[in-house]
Amino acid sequence: MTKMNKDHTDETFSSKHPSCAACGEPSLIQIQTKQQFPYGLEAEQVLLSAEVPAWHCSSCDFEFTDGDAEELRHEAVCRHLGLLSPREIREIRSNHQMTQSEFAEETGFGEASIKRWELGLNLQNKSADKYLRLLRERRISGNKAPLAQKTNLHNRKRTKKFRTSLPASAYLAASTFELRLGHA
Repeated sequence: MTKMNKDHTDETFSSKHPSCAACGEPSLIQIQTKQQFPYGLEAEQVLLSAEVPAWHCSSCDFEFTDGDAEELRHEAVCRHLGLLSPREIREIRSNHQMTQSEFAEETGFGEASIKRWELGLNLQNKSADKYLRLLRERRISGNKAPLAQKTNLHNRKRTKKFRTSLPASAYLAASTFELRLGHA
């Protein structure tokens, strides 16, 4: 979003916020403000804060925020919870030069989950967050090998699952099993 002052007009600004919703005057300017907001449920609720852009009407003093501020509030929640932000998750995937679909295939995450994390619609759980951080650190450390090679997902040898062997009599008994009704 573009920084605005009274003497400056911008086409993206005027198309996004043509005039003040309260008074109708075209006198909106963008300001930075520290906003505090509650997060959590009743007993566990905490007060978080974030520096966000806000729109201020110089005619009537009406002030509001938009989607840009919401993204910054979401990042504050992620910091509070110790989780990667949507922007950081997008950067990790982008640094591996993968689409969301490719990233899902390589990591084992659901494609829908990745989309929701990157859009800020859902928060990833701690184990997913730790795995994403490992992928970020591998890329930062200079290892340029494709993700599939680094995580060795496609090169694993398939092993048979462990199964307990049963005696032949157990299989015979199972094949002749009958459910008796009426006995409690």
